Amino acid sequence: MKNIAKIGIIALAAFGCEKAERFSDIPYVELRSYEIVAANVDPEVPGQHVKVDLYFTDGDGNIGLEPTDTVGPPHCNTCAHYDNLFVSVNGKIDGQFEKDYDYNARIKNLTPNAQNKTLEGNITYKIDIANRTSDTIMLDFYIEDRALNKSNKEHTPELYIDL
Repeated sequence: MKNIAKIGIIALAAFGCEKAERFSDIPYVELRSYEIVAANVDPEVPGQHVKVDLYFTDGDGNIGLEPTDTVGPPHCNTCAHYDNLFVSVNGKIDGQFEKDYDYNARIKNLTPNAQNKTLEGNITYKIDIANRTSDTIMLDFYIEDRALNKSNKEHTPELYIDL
């Protein structure tokens, strides 16, 4: 299952004559907040899930993909770079975190139609945790731009989930 509809994005591009803040062309991501949401509370993700709010920047503004970016590598349906938001759900087994599964998604094209392509914004993403193997999890995530530059990796703290 591809996870497109569960992403909310607010992107702010620098416009006008104001001096734009300069960001690296390598994307940057930062966890701003997270919330464990009980089952049957949110109709978008009816099961228990974690809602994360991520802050991101990209100096050259090449974050996101068009729906038509699926023909041939590197963004084809079966390619490793089909998605551009990468999330690993990790369960704690015998005191160590092990990867349970990925819950990746595609961010839509956010490149501004302006001379200054700088991007800064927030991503809200809802991660289904129904398939976890442990009552303690940690989520790892990063984003990737169209040039296949990977952002830094961020993670939640350990999250205890009632079974």
